[in-house]
Amino acid sequence: MKYFVWFVILIVVVGGGAVYLYSQERTAAASQGKPQDTEKVIRKTVEKVITANGKVASNRDVDIKC
Repeated sequence: MKYFVWFVILIVVVGGGAVYLYSQERTAAASQGKPQDTEKVIRKTVEKVITANGKVASNRDVDIKC
C-alpha cells in the first residue's frame, strides 16, 4: 500500500510538471508570433484636468510637532 501511494504521488508530480511545461511552451510560442509595439522615448509634460464639485479635503492628516 505504501508503494501505491508513492506511485500516485509520482504520477501527479510528473503530470503537473508536464502540464506546466506545455503551458509555458504555448505561451512562448504565442508571444513570438507578433512583434511588440515600440515607441521612441521622449520627455513631455503629463497633464490631467479634473472637474468636480465639492470640498477638497485630505484623506490623511499629520500633526507635525517640535
